[in-house]
This record gives sequence, C-alpha cells and structure tokens, in this order.
Amino acid sequence: MAVGIAVEFCSHLVHSFSVSAGGSREERAAAALTRMGSSVLSGITLTKFGGIIVLATAKSQIFQVTSHSKDQIVY
Repeated sequence: MAVGIAVEFCSHLVHSFSVSAGGSREERAAAALTRMGSSVLSGITLTKFGGIIVLATAKSQIFQVTSHSKDQIVY
C-alpha cells in the first residue's frame, strides 16, 4: 500500500516536471511543484483521509484492522 501511495504522489509531479519547458532542472522542479504541488497535496491526501475516516467508523473487523494500518502509515 505504501508503494502505491508513493507512486501516486510522485507520478503527477514527475509528469509535470517532464512537460515543463526549458530552464535548468531546479527551475523545472520548482515549476512542477508550483503547478502540481497543491493539487497533489489537497486532492490525493484529502481522499486518503476520507477513506481512513470511513474505515475507522466501520463495524466490520476487517475494515477496522485496515483502518488502523492506514493510521500507522499516515502518522
């Protein structure tokens, strides 16, 4: 699960970096973070927290176990 989350976060930033026009690597990295950083942080992170909240309130034991393992990843 951790690998999936890491790939999900990084893939958007890498794509933005690769399509950035000209400049040095540092400038392209700054442009990628400026363009995609807030979207990645707010969009992906908020959906993860939404899923964690749903699983944390579930009555099924398997969902509760999954929820606790996600809490450990977040913290």
